[in-house]
Amino acid sequence: MAIKEKFQGKGIGTKAIKRISEIYRRKGFKLFMGINLTKSKATKLYKKLGFKTEKEEVIIYKKLK
Repeated sequence: MAIKEKFQGKGIGTKAIKRISEIYRRKGFKLFMGINLTKSKATKLYKKLGFKTEKEEVIIYKKLK
């Protein structure tokens, strides 16, 4: 999920994550998982909403030329 920069800081991301989490919970899911760059502005939001970070796993990538 991404929120355009001009709309950030208005609670849109918070509402979206809470709504998606509620839908998943009602459907019986026990875990809500995503990928986030630790240097991202969104990291603060996710922590505020109670998300935890996994330290044992990392994302690997390579830019192809």
